[in-house]
Amino acid sequence: MVVVLVAGCGGRLGIDYRSTATVPPPPPTASVLLQVRNARNVMHGGQTEQVGLIYSSWGGTNPGPRNYSGRPVNAADADVVTGTVRDATADALAHAGVSIRSGSPTLIASVREYWMDGPNVKRATIVVAYDLVDAAGRVVWHHDAHGQASVVMTVGNGLVKMFRAALVDLAADACNAFSSPEFRAAVRR
Repeated sequence: MVVVLVAGCGGRLGIDYRSTATVPPPPPTASVLLQVRNARNVMHGGQTEQVGLIYSSWGGTNPGPRNYSGRPVNAADADVVTGTVRDATADALAHAGVSIRSGSPTLIASVREYWMDGPNVKRATIVVAYDLVDAAGRVVWHHDAHGQASVVMTVGNGLVKMFRAALVDLAADACNAFSSPEFRAAVRR
């Protein structure tokens, strides 16, 4: 998990993926078709642009959330969820030596979670289920990748930076999975 100490809220968030890789990707030795789907629960944004909820911690001396202010946190549009995950996944694939092309096998990235909330410390969590599907439609490999980041304050563009950090964390997890012998064997089937 990554902790970001600057923060922000208000308006629609212009979230984008920014790779932090310090070395160029290796030449590709395998390739996949990439499909990204938004499979989020309706309580956590569903097919909408909502990516979180701001709530306060006022209302008592007990720790933790007590009163939701009901203020949604929205991305610039509903395609931000799949677009940023596509960019993070493409970067992870490239750094694992896998190119994106048409044909088989197909890597399906199902975004299960892309959400932030928290009373004082805001936390973004991104979960993507990756399924490698062969030409017959069989799942031959699966991995759940996770990315998390937190912010302490909510001024400036900290929520955007928090999501960027969570996406980088997700890409690192995915790159490790795409570099595994199991994934390599499944791609070559």
